[in-house]
Amino acid sequence: IGFPETGSRSGILPLRINEDEKLIRLTQALATGHILVNPVFYPVVSRRNSLIRLSVSASHSRQQLTHALEQIERHSSRLGIL
Repeated sequence: IGFPETGSRSGILPLRINEDEKLIRLTQALATGHILVNPVFYPVVSRRNSLIRLSVSASHSRQQLTHALEQIERHSSRLGIL
């Protein structure tokens, strides 16, 4: 999609957003499409290091994952994150 690689080796995938306002708007946009992500911002992480955490499991279908990625890309582009 265009987010920096984090090297995550678990089912929790962090995507750096870096701006709290865009993080909140992206989280809300994804939620309207039934894609739930965990926003993480200050004081949990240092300022300008906000991120969303995607939790992926074997119970997600390929179709669900594709849909989620398409929506993340669409909304991230629209919000000027990518």
